Amino acid sequence: MLTNVRPFPENPLYYALGKSLSQVQKEYTERQPRASKVYLVDDLLIYRCWGVLNKAELQLVAEDPEGARMVQELLEQQWNSLKAVVQATVQDHLGCRALGVSVTFNPEQDELVILCRVVRT
Repeated sequence: MLTNVRPFPENPLYYALGKSLSQVQKEYTERQPRASKVYLVDDLLIYRCWGVLNKAELQLVAEDPEGARMVQELLEQQWNSLKAVVQATVQDHLGCRALGVSVTFNPEQDELVILCRVVRT
């Protein structure tokens, strides 16, 4: 593991940020992740969460590549509409300016990754 990567339980601030982002996910997308982690690598915040798909979506992903693509597009579209909320949440917790937000979802792994560049003031 890189020496400048700090996993999320190490810092209470990252723990609180991870909880807040999970709460945003539950409130706006009605999906509660089973697990999540927050990392801060230099000026890049990484939020990873697993277990957001329901049983029907998991079955669709397993059986149909087109279904997997549709589920991926749906979740990415949901999160792309929440970029301002993610930025505000990051800024509130870290006390720094949040710049761009990128969202990627891997349906086969049931993993969501949000990247946010931060600038410390």
